[in-house]
Amino acid sequence: MINEKNTFPQFDEAGNMIAKKPEIINKVKKLEKEFNEIVNGKKFHCQYCDKEWDNDISRVRHESWCVKNPDHRKYYRKPESEVKNPKKKVQTKSKTKISKENNIIKELRNFDKTFGLTDEQIVKYIRNKIKG
Repeated sequence: MINEKNTFPQFDEAGNMIAKKPEIINKVKKLEKEFNEIVNGKKFHCQYCDKEWDNDISRVRHESWCVKNPDHRKYYRKPESEVKNPKKKVQTKSKTKISKENNIIKELRNFDKTFGLTDEQIVKYIRNKIKG
């Protein structure tokens, strides 16, 4: 008699026999839980360090970098030789040498004001000044 099941049916407050647990109670509990999550904001926890996050995307990104994750991502670090001896930038040198004493552009503007040059004449004038 120790392992006998209770074979008597259960009755509700009105005296009706309950054949099985109603699914409505489960749905109400589920809806209450969803309502609490909406009102209070659902929190997501890292499975490795149990840190709390407001949204799931942040949690997923954190977990990939989490130090307690055995397969976590690592930052790329340059080898020490590159850090100690950085490459020096090479300065480009202009092919044409323009003297600073004779400012060609100012001279050309003054010349153009008096005579009114075409584009071809301006280019020829600048090339002759640079060469000679």
